[in-house]
Amino acid sequence: MRSVLFTDLDGTLLDHHTYRHDAASGWLKRLQAAGVPVVINTSKTFHEVRALQEALEISAPFGVENGGAIYYPPGTASHLPDSQEGWSCEVLGADADTLLAFLEANQSTLQNTPLSTLSDREIVQKTGLRPEQAASAKTRHYSQPFLIQGGDLLRFKERAAQAGLGLLQGGRFWHLVAAHQNKGEVLRRVTAHYTRRWGEAPKSIALGDSANDFAMLDAADIAVLVARPDGGHAPYERAACRRMEGIGPVGWAEAIEQLAKEGAIDA
Repeated sequence: MRSVLFTDLDGTLLDHHTYRHDAASGWLKRLQAAGVPVVINTSKTFHEVRALQEALEISAPFGVENGGAIYYPPGTASHLPDSQEGWSCEVLGADADTLLAFLEANQSTLQNTPLSTLSDREIVQKTGLRPEQAASAKTRHYSQPFLIQGGDLLRFKERAAQAGLGLLQGGRFWHLVAAHQNKGEVLRRVTAHYTRRWGEAPKSIALGDSANDFAMLDAADIAVLVARPDGGHAPYERAACRRMEGIGPVGWAEAIEQLAKEGAIDA
């Protein structure tokens, strides 16, 4: 059975602090050589992911902004409209301007600072991104990451639910999204995409580290949780989930090596 690998970025494939992926580089090359698609499924934006794909020399569909949209390589999803750089886009999430308006209108309930309102310099200071990456990080179409300064989070969640919206917690930011929006739907749709292309359903393998990865892990045949920077794991309840001791990309590489030895992935 063929496999498709779905991976979160920050804190999983990429180091939480440095954004480097050195520990995973060897396995990424082996997966590429073996024809195993590496599907990035992240809270990052289109331009952030495309830059990373080029650096990693991979080309596969990818999910952005916590399930806000899926982008397919040119020529692989002709039933969808072309969006950016010839990639076809399947929109799943809410409009970012609508989400930003909701955050601003509910400041009295939850004091928040949307990422998209920060200056490039402030983003660099809060995230460790390079200055040239900051603009891409805050250019949102289907989500609104934000920081919390105070207020009533529970009441804010209730107001969001009434408006058809939901909250996801990432490694650095909370994310306001559509109520139905999550990384699990990306996994299901991309798996269906490969089923149509290959004529058989592939095995789905998902790797993450944070609460906003739980829906993706739930939807996968094999779920892997890598350790967070403090060495612990996010409180995920799926009993069959593999919990790696390695932090970030170290745990990512350990998981792929383990799966390859077991024959669960052909690489």
